[in-house]
Amino acid sequence: TRVRKQAYVDELKRTLIQMMNERDESDQQVKNQGVAEERRIRHGVVNEFFHLQTIKESSIGRWNAVLEDSATLDISGRGMFRGVHEMMRQSQETQVFGDGSFSLQQCPQDNFLMEGSKAVMEWTVASANNEQTICGTCRVSFNPLSNKLSSVVINHNNM
Repeated sequence: TRVRKQAYVDELKRTLIQMMNERDESDQQVKNQGVAEERRIRHGVVNEFFHLQTIKESSIGRWNAVLEDSATLDISGRGMFRGVHEMMRQSQETQVFGDGSFSLQQCPQDNFLMEGSKAVMEWTVASANNEQTICGTCRVSFNPLSNKLSSVVINHNNM
């Protein structure tokens, strides 16, 4: 009886350990899926920001969809811009991406490095006829709850 009882307890322990391992693996899978989804969403937000910049978007609603109200934009050599309205005006008045005939060519997700609420990525824009390209890097910070941009720092290699 004692041997059977010990075997039963040992089997219960093995079952419990196996179930705990399966639960931990499942929790890790769910966490990884959440991080991957968050990464995909944030990459899309940065791409949309660049798209709005390149087309010189005039709809405040589209800017509000990707920017926090107090977001900042630091463009190498161009200055600091604060808030949605100022960034929108900046995109209309300054030519960060050439004369406005540029479109986003590359902002691949595999070049999007994210750690917590901060990310870094490479980008490339090109003129309609691909005669001129501008490339650089971008550092961004996100609001962890809304996934909107709270700060953007754009560096470009050529202009």
